[in-house]
Amino acid sequence: MCALTTSIRRKTMGLGRFIIVENATSILVKPLAEEENNFTEAGQNLLQALEIFAQFQDQHSVEIVVSILSRIYQATQDQSLLEAMAKVLGVTVEDILQALEST
Repeated sequence: MCALTTSIRRKTMGLGRFIIVENATSILVKPLAEEENNFTEAGQNLLQALEIFAQFQDQHSVEIVVSILSRIYQATQDQSLLEAMAKVLGVTVEDILQALEST
């Protein structure tokens, strides 16, 4: 029987500090600031990532970042976060809210 091992690392990358949880079958990269409930820092770093992914039309990464940003919004109810997301994605705040409601 093969035992699965999980490694947890903290790493600083260009867009901030991240926690990396890795096992034999998957890797999860999560903003460390979110893990530490520093939602302002996490939101800023993720908005930068969202801009980059949107610029390079990396839809999969955009969806992941939007999912994480939506969790931050739900925790903080920070309207400026929705406004920034809408601006980057070229949609309205209402579009963002509808998308969040449908998930």
